[in-house]
Formats: sequence, C-alpha cells, structure tokens
Amino acid sequence: MSSANDVTVSGDPQGAGTDYLLRVIDEIEKIPQIKKYRKKSYDFLEPLTGKSFLDAGCGSGSALCELASLGGNTSQMHGLDIRRGLLEEAARRAETARVKIRLTQGSVADLPFDSENFDGIRCERTVSHLQSPIAVIKEFVRVLKPAGKLVVIDVDADTAFISPGNLNVTRRMVSSLADNGMSLTVGRDLPGLFKMCGLVDISAESFVIPHSYELFKSLYEKTVLEAISREGSASEVGVWWEALKEADDAGLFFMGVTATLVSGTKGLPS
Repeated sequence: MSSANDVTVSGDPQGAGTDYLLRVIDEIEKIPQIKKYRKKSYDFLEPLTGKSFLDAGCGSGSALCELASLGGNTSQMHGLDIRRGLLEEAARRAETARVKIRLTQGSVADLPFDSENFDGIRCERTVSHLQSPIAVIKEFVRVLKPAGKLVVIDVDADTAFISPGNLNVTRRMVSSLADNGMSLTVGRDLPGLFKMCGLVDISAESFVIPHSYELFKSLYEKTVLEAISREGSASEVGVWWEALKEADDAGLFFMGVTATLVSGTKGLPS
C-alpha cells in the first residue's frame, strides 16, 4: 500500500466484521468521557515534538492521527493493530487528516519492534481483551526507552451495571465475557501491573463510561444471548430486551462500566 504513510500488513487473522468494529469504535469515541481521558493520555506523553510514539491497538487510527497532528513533522507516530481492515482505515483517515503515520500489523502481546524503541506508548481499551495482561505490560516496557512514558486506559468489565434490568441476567452477561477470554479486572489491576513491571511515578484515575441503549445492544447482544441460553432460559432474552427498550424510550435506561487511566515511567538504568 503506497501513500504518505508506511503500512506493514500480512494477512488478517481477525478480518471479519471490520465494518461493525468501525461503527462501534466511532460510537464509543463520541462519548464525552472517552474524549476527556484520551486528551489526558496525550497530555501525559508531552512533549510530543521530536519523539517516537506507539499507539498500541490503534484501531481506526483516530487517536493516532490526533497525536500526529499534535506532534508535528518532527515526531514519528507508529500505530499497531492485529486487524488489517482497521489498519487500512487508519491509513485512509491519516490521508484525510494530512498527517504522517507508520502502521504495522501485529499483536500487543508480541510487539514486532526492537527493545528501547519508543519515547512513549499509549494503549486504549485493548489489554482487557487479552488473556495475559502482565505479558502485554512487560512488552510495552521492553520497547520503551529509559525514561519513556506509558499510559493505558482500560475497563473493569466486572463493574458493568444496567438500570433497570434483571440483576441475574447482568451477572451472567459479565460471566460470559470472561468465558470469551476477556480479562474482567484489568482497569483496577493496572497500577499493580505497572509496579510489578518496574515502572515508576505511577498514577491512576478511574471514571465511568456511559453507554447508550444502542451502543450497549451493539456491544453485548451476542454475549447476553450466550449467557442466557447456556442456562436453558433463552426465552428470557426477548422479555429482557423489551424491558430495556421500553426503559430507554421512557428516558430511564442507564448503563455503564468503570475504566481507569494509568500512567507510569520507565526508570533509568542503575
């Protein structure tokens, strides 16, 4: 793929559903709390000029393009994602924004970069989808330069709440997320993981990400179906969704999940 942006891809192990993922990503990025804490992640990485940064799990590339715009022509902005379709969209958005980025296909659990390569790394809503969060943080630390900065934003799926709603169904939904390989407590675990991996000057701030009914259904409908049907009570699904839709129509629906922004710095060699 030739453009002002360098893209390295080789097949797509998770290519199905790119259009769906982009729709969901774009909806999440409209949430004011996401915008606020994304901006805080940029602020932590300052100064952005004359440095090399990685957006790990860059998705559609919207945050990467914003970083590239803030960093100007003197910085190198790298994006990594495992999905080819998302990387291609990131390249298109960079062309539209007229910023230069470098995109690589790969996993955050096995970064295809040399050690001590980046001045800063940010990762948003990605680590919770992997089975070994500490292995991911170790990889981030490996490719950070001494005094490099790491900032991660991720959710505690275990804190998901829905009102009004059947509490038993909600609990089964959250349990099903774990069964599908999601780490349920990453947000609250991140400060400890940062410390275990040798980072210093660690800070953490938690917040709630509210979900509209439409976003909630897009994200969790399949999970709810799986959770309920496993226990032989699939007939509950229609009643449950109908009750939530009625609540939304009446302005009573409220759903959210807790997330945490954690930042830290790689220490200098002793």
